[in-house]
Amino acid sequence: MPDNGPADLPAGRETNWYTDYQGLRLISVDSMQVDRDEVARKSIVAWLDGLLAHNPNRWTVLFLHFPLFSSDPGRDNPKVRAALKPLIDKYHVDLVLQGHDHGYARGAIGPNGPSADKAGSTYAVSVAGPKMYEVAPLAWARKTASRTQAYQVIDVAPNRLTYRLYSPATSVSCASQGRSRPPR
Repeated sequence: MPDNGPADLPAGRETNWYTDYQGLRLISVDSMQVDRDEVARKSIVAWLDGLLAHNPNRWTVLFLHFPLFSSDPGRDNPKVRAALKPLIDKYHVDLVLQGHDHGYARGAIGPNGPSADKAGSTYAVSVAGPKMYEVAPLAWARKTASRTQAYQVIDVAPNRLTYRLYSPATSVSCASQGRSRPPR
């Protein structure tokens, strides 16, 4: 992994990192550290703020394990959301890929809550392994699937970022999200 995580957080150098590739900044955030360690949380937030503020790329994708928005309210992560969502909103992160919940949910969420797809960042929770959960009714999610394995394909083009989710059983697209944006 790139060794470019927060310099003052040696325990997070391999789990917090970023790479720039073909107009996309891909950022890994160790959300377990954000949730469970106040010192790490402050370091990661400061590091992420700097990465997003000085991002030369058109597209930004953040990925993490503990979701900001869960596929079940009983598995909510308020510390992660409180720490990261203000930066996601401020810097207009395009896509937030999340795990942990073993179900599928996707929707756009802006500064004031659920929004139209192009009015907020797209949040997706998904699972690829054999452990799968039910997905609760969610005000924020436009698409959901319970007990469904899935994989995602993300296409990056100069003027468009497209996210597609597929069920491996059928290899048919279950959902897609495309965003177009003029250059930064």
